[in-house]
Amino acid sequence: MPVDLGPSLCPPRALQIFAKFTVHRGIFHSQLAAIFFLLVSAAAAYHLFGLATVTAWLVGCFVALGYMIHLLLDEIYSVDITGARVKKSFGTALKFASFDQFKTSVALGIATVAVFS
Repeated sequence: MPVDLGPSLCPPRALQIFAKFTVHRGIFHSQLAAIFFLLVSAAAAYHLFGLATVTAWLVGCFVALGYMIHLLLDEIYSVDITGARVKKSFGTALKFASFDQFKTSVALGIATVAVFS
């Protein structure tokens, strides 16, 4: 049986705030977010942890690979093979950006370019 560790790891008020300002499968469920986190983790590995350039880029690539695997598995899960149907969530996990939230996608795009610069 799964154990809910949410309240013990994060205060309930913080969860309420998070839920109010986020959308499930929003901008962070995109390839653009994977690129953003690739660059952020590579920069952190290089600047904060003092890793060699190649090692820092490998850290970033592994973070992005894990991120993309997560998105791919979410997309696969949206196809119900046993019931031979496609769930409503199909096509929302593995997208480049969230065009429903255009302003947020543009902001993440600008942040991605800023991290790379």
